[in-house]
Amino acid sequence: MEMYTIMNGVAIPKLGFGTWQLEKGSVATKAVRQALEIGYRHIDAASAYNNEENVGQAVLESGLSRNELFITTKLWNRDHGFEQTIRAFEQSLLLLQTDYVDLYLIHWPIPMERRTDWKSGFGQSWEAMIQLYEAKKIRAIGVCNCRPHHLEYLIARTGFVPMVNQIEFHPGFWQKYVVDWCVEHSILIQAWSPLAQQRVFELPLLKELSGKYNRSLAQICLRWEIQKGVSPIPKSATESRIRENFNVFDFSLTPDEVKQIDRLPECGATGYDPDDFIYPS
Repeated sequence: MEMYTIMNGVAIPKLGFGTWQLEKGSVATKAVRQALEIGYRHIDAASAYNNEENVGQAVLESGLSRNELFITTKLWNRDHGFEQTIRAFEQSLLLLQTDYVDLYLIHWPIPMERRTDWKSGFGQSWEAMIQLYEAKKIRAIGVCNCRPHHLEYLIARTGFVPMVNQIEFHPGFWQKYVVDWCVEHSILIQAWSPLAQQRVFELPLLKELSGKYNRSLAQICLRWEIQKGVSPIPKSATESRIRENFNVFDFSLTPDEVKQIDRLPECGATGYDPDDFIYPS
């Protein structure tokens, strides 16, 4: 597995395995176990996915040592605040059956119940995560779904720059202004919804590249993201697709092809707007 190195020197696999919408129970456990057998070493979990316990079980069943893996999980909206963050993190450790996580992320910047006063809880959660990081319970800390004004607030409040920003990123919607700001501040971008829920699979350019390289449309999308310096996190419960998504390191798009995909028409977001959408608490 090829790796990125984030700003504190920690290595992170370029490709991760997502667990959003993996059904809690045997479905999630089986999918994560299959991903680990295929070769994935980064598993992206979250409190809100309600399957951290299954991720932990799959890791145990894999027989892999903990230091071979990179495990991410996330703080959910209802847990913003200093003490709430500490409690939520300890609960995640318990469910994952580990004594540390490699990456802990704030899932969304604005909790539904405090939309007009989002900075207080958001900032307190970041302060708690810094404390956990300095106590070596977390190897790296970051955020999800943050735009520059969210990141600027955290940095101004604490002087501590998030190491990762996980955002929606795929052909037709890659939030260039967010990416450019993060690159300027040495923040690694991770891509959720890296396949746009197949929304862009009918685009002629992607079909052309799929034929040229004898690769699936999904593989073209993931390869483009990796060549953009982004870490995609595809999810599937189907073993053949889990394997297909993993096999993206033995070919490359040309620089011109990367630019062509950059210029694909806007297709819109598949998920929530971090400033305007009222999402479940």
